[in-house]
Amino acid sequence: MAANDPLLAAPPKQHVPALRAWAPLASRLLGLGAQAGAAAAGGLHGAVVLRCERVGGLAELRSQAAVQPGVWCAGTGPSDPQPSDEDRALYTAGELACLLEGQRGVVLLQLHVGWDDHDAIPPYGPYKPLVLRLLREALARPDVVSFASLAPVPGAPGGSASAGLTMVLSADKEPFRSWSAHLAGFGCQAALEAQSPYYKLLVGRVLGYLPANIAHHIKLKHGSEPSREVVAAVDQALAKLSSKQPRLPWNASARGGGRKKAK
Repeated sequence: MAANDPLLAAPPKQHVPALRAWAPLASRLLGLGAQAGAAAAGGLHGAVVLRCERVGGLAELRSQAAVQPGVWCAGTGPSDPQPSDEDRALYTAGELACLLEGQRGVVLLQLHVGWDDHDAIPPYGPYKPLVLRLLREALARPDVVSFASLAPVPGAPGGSASAGLTMVLSADKEPFRSWSAHLAGFGCQAALEAQSPYYKLLVGRVLGYLPANIAHHIKLKHGSEPSREVVAAVDQALAKLSSKQPRLPWNASARGGGRKKAK
């Protein structure tokens, strides 16, 4: 990825707001790209590779996302095993692969974290394996749209650098499109957990997690599952945003084969 990369210099029309918001915040990622090029030309400057193990690739990830997407779509349940380091590393790429395969309608991709020292933060978004390759594919798809979700610097004037930037990627189809715009409207961030049962339930529903897994997560954090009032409020909010019901895979025809143009 270079500073004059077309991804940032001439983004697809439906992704202009998100990518132009990211461009001034992507300097570290662009710098890493330059360093990688220098390393390839001049060696690893004394570094020694002790062990290299292939744990998977893009083709395998896409195949699994198409036929067994649950690990990237269902959320975490009480009986689910702890993910391995490899699982964690590929999780964001798996979410994007599921979106491209029609198995998820909405994905949150953290593009910038500015509320802490960058070197102290675990790799996220574009710093994870395969994410940029899948992001490029998503941005070239006419049936995928995006929204820039900004967490502004507290007290800073409008238009200043953001403390957080998440790209909300969505199928260009209802209800996913309207739900995604709503998440961006209140500055939802992939790297920040919602603080109330209402927003935990709302975000979980939009992302397509299983209701039981959302309720389990809320109970762990707040001591009880979401109340009837909270569930009713979320149902009402989502219905107000769009009258359509989510259907997956969102890119399959009514007869179960091929793709059709998003509506």
